[in-house]
Amino acid sequence: MFPQNNCQELEKRILQLEEEIVQLKNRGNAIKTSEERLRSLFNGTRDAVFISDIRGNFADFNDAAKTLTGYSGEELSDITLLDLFPEDQQTTLKEMMHQIKPGDVFAYEMMLLRKDGGLAHIELNSQCINVQNIPFMLSAARDITEQKQMEISLLESEERYRTLFEKNPIETIIVDGNGQVSRYNLAKKRSGTRLPGIGDTMYKDYAANHEIDMYAELMECIRTGDSRDFSELKYRDRFLRINISSFPGGAIITSVDITGYKRAEEALRLSEERFRTAFETSPDAIRINRMADGVYIDINVGFMDMTGYSREDVIHRSNSEISIWNNPGDRKRFLDTLRKHGHVRNMESVFRLKDGTVRTGLMSARIMMWNNESHILSVIRDIDDLKKAEVHLRKMEEDRKQKERLQIILETAGAVCHELNQPLMAISGYSELILMMISKDDPVYDKNLKILEQVNRMGEITGKLMGITKYRTKSFGRGRTIIDIEKASEN
Repeated sequence: MFPQNNCQELEKRILQLEEEIVQLKNRGNAIKTSEERLRSLFNGTRDAVFISDIRGNFADFNDAAKTLTGYSGEELSDITLLDLFPEDQQTTLKEMMHQIKPGDVFAYEMMLLRKDGGLAHIELNSQCINVQNIPFMLSAARDITEQKQMEISLLESEERYRTLFEKNPIETIIVDGNGQVSRYNLAKKRSGTRLPGIGDTMYKDYAANHEIDMYAELMECIRTGDSRDFSELKYRDRFLRINISSFPGGAIITSVDITGYKRAEEALRLSEERFRTAFETSPDAIRINRMADGVYIDINVGFMDMTGYSREDVIHRSNSEISIWNNPGDRKRFLDTLRKHGHVRNMESVFRLKDGTVRTGLMSARIMMWNNESHILSVIRDIDDLKKAEVHLRKMEEDRKQKERLQIILETAGAVCHELNQPLMAISGYSELILMMISKDDPVYDKNLKILEQVNRMGEITGKLMGITKYRTKSFGRGRTIIDIEKASEN
C-alpha cells in the first residue's frame, strides 16, 4: 500500500498530466488550424510563390505558381527555378542566388518561360529566409504581361500621336486652358511665317489681326468644350481655314492657308464666266453631249436659232432621239475622228433642222472632262449661205469667162469675116461676069454657077459668125470641141 501522501501526490501528478495533455491537444489543433490558414493564404494569393533552396530546387510552391508556369505540381518538383527562365536570363538569376543573404531582397523584371514555350513578363521579388537555420529563397512572381503590353501599346500610341502631330502637314498649335501656346508642330515651323512663342496668348500676342475676335471664339470653345470650324477667314493678305477643337485643359488649333485655292477659285469663276458668256452669246451653234450615250447636256442660243430646237426639246435626250445629221455616215466619221485624235476641225456636213430643211455647216469639236465624265463640246458654223454664195460666185465667174471667150470669138469672127468678105466679093463678082459672058449651054456655066452658090453659102456663114451672141460648143471628134455656130447665133 502506498502511503497516503504518496497517493495524493500521484493523483495530483495525474491531474497535471491530463491538463498538459489537454493543452498539448489544444496547441496541436491551433497549430493545425494555423497551418491550414497559412496554406489557404499561400494558395489563395494571386502571385506565384516559389520556395527553393539556394540552388533553385523547389521546396514548395502555391497553386498560382502552377497556373503561371503551366506545369503540374509533380512536374515542378522535377525541375529547378532556373529552368523557368530563358538561358539569357539564367545568369542574372544564378548571380542573385549566390549573392543573396538572409534579409536581402532582390527585385527584377524578367521573362518566364512557360511549359508551352510561351513567355510571360513577370515582376520577380526574391528574399532569403532561414528555416531551422537552413537558408531558403522565397520568390514571388507577378504576371505583368498585360500591363507591359498596355504600356507598350500606350507608348506606341503616344509615339504614333506624337508623330501624327509633328508630321501632320497642317499647321497645328496647342494651347492650354488660358489660351497660351504650349506647343506647335513642324508644319508650323516650316510655314515661313512668324512663329508663336511658348506662353504667348493665342490671338492676342500672336495672330491678332483677324476680321473677328478669334480670342473670344477660342476661349468660348475651351469653356464649352465645343469645336468650331471657320472655313474662310481673311488674315492680312491671306485667307485661312481654321479649326478649333477643345480638350480638357486646352485646345488644338489647325490652320490651312487657302489663299492659293481662293485665287484659283476666283480664276476658275472668271474662266467659267467668260466661257458661259462666250457660250451664250456666240452666233455659232454650240452643244455639249455626254460621250457615253450622246445625251444633250447643254445648248446655246445659237444652236436654237440655227436648228429651231428649244432647250426643252433636246436637254436630257440623246443623239438617237434628236439627230441633226442628214447623213448618218457623217456622224460615224465625226465620232471616229474624235476618238482617234481627241478633236475634229472644220468638218463640213449637211445638218437637218427641226422643220426638216437642211443646211450646210462646218463642225469643230473636242473631248472635255466634266464631273469626271467625258463630254463632247462641238461648235457648228452655218455656212449654207456662204456655200450658196460660192456657187453663185462660181457661176458668175464662169459667166465672166464665157463672156471673155465669147468676146474673143466675136473679135476673131469679125476679123475673119472682114478678111473673107473681100475675096468672096471678088470671087462672086467675077463668077457673075463669067456667067454673063457665056451661054447656059457652055459646060463651064454650071461650074461657075456652083462656085457662085458656094460663095453665097460662105457669105451666110460669115454672117452667122458676125451674129454670134452666146458661147455654145459641140463635139468635133477625138474629144475636141468647136463653136456651135448655129446655136451660138440663135436669138
